[in-house]
Amino acid sequence: MTKSDIGVIGMGVMGSNLALNLVEHGVSTSIYNRSYEKTEATYEKAKNTISNDAMQAFKTLEDFVDSLAFPRKVIIIITSGEATDAMINALIPLLSKGDIILEASNAYYKDTLRRMEVLKAVGIHNLGVGVSGGEEGARNGASIMVGGDAQVYALVEPFLAKAAAESVFGKCVARNPDNPKEFLIDNVLDIAGAKGTGKWTIQESVAYDYPCPTIAAAVYMRNISGWKKLRLECHSKFGFEKYRPDNKLPPTPKEFIKHVEESLYGAVLVAHLEETSIEFSTVLLIELEVAGVELTVPLAEFFESSCIPVEF
Repeated sequence: MTKSDIGVIGMGVMGSNLALNLVEHGVSTSIYNRSYEKTEATYEKAKNTISNDAMQAFKTLEDFVDSLAFPRKVIIIITSGEATDAMINALIPLLSKGDIILEASNAYYKDTLRRMEVLKAVGIHNLGVGVSGGEEGARNGASIMVGGDAQVYALVEPFLAKAAAESVFGKCVARNPDNPKEFLIDNVLDIAGAKGTGKWTIQESVAYDYPCPTIAAAVYMRNISGWKKLRLECHSKFGFEKYRPDNKLPPTPKEFIKHVEESLYGAVLVAHLEETSIEFSTVLLIELEVAGVELTVPLAEFFESSCIPVEF
């Protein structure tokens, strides 16, 4: 059996599309999911839509690990938190010193730092990986930012570059610096999502005294959107039209769409400004200087392609 270049664990929407992306670009890829049905579905999709046979599917974690070329490179892209911890614990006895785990499970950076220390003790490398672009990016080209050791990153960068988006500035994949703590930008993708990244971004902005009101408002609006029953009750009780601020007629559909587009574009620009303000906060820069780390990623260029807000 030919050994695969890389392995992907987690055949949900992101993992499945990332695996298909890698295979389509000639990266031999082994796939595994806790429930084999999803593994099989991804494999069948690759067989029916991609001309090469670079994908291998496995029912057991042991066979999956055994299928990988040394040093083994394993992308974990499953639910963050306890599920990721459990998967890493299951992998540890199967991996060898020098193998690499790429943690792409949308994890809180402090969890990634903790896992790095645990894996370092047994000689296994861990990289924190942010994949920005959602389902579309995972399948057709994402912005991929990696935190971790430079030499370890060099071993995986050629494969990640295959799956990365490409802009006028080049491939949207980069590593900087050693500590994944500095990578908050990938959270812009999910500023109003329910996975916790928006909340984490707000927490970091408070910790470093850099406000991000637009991102915070987006998170709060996402929370409110989940209260549909209460909103409907309020609408029924209080109504809406009689509280209009003026007597102007509602805009035409065309005018309304234009207003929404302009408002959304403005909000996107402000959200990017807020995020980069956190990224380049004085406290962070001092910490980087003390650690001897030079921030070299051109953030605006890096997200020129495949970042969901830019697509608007």
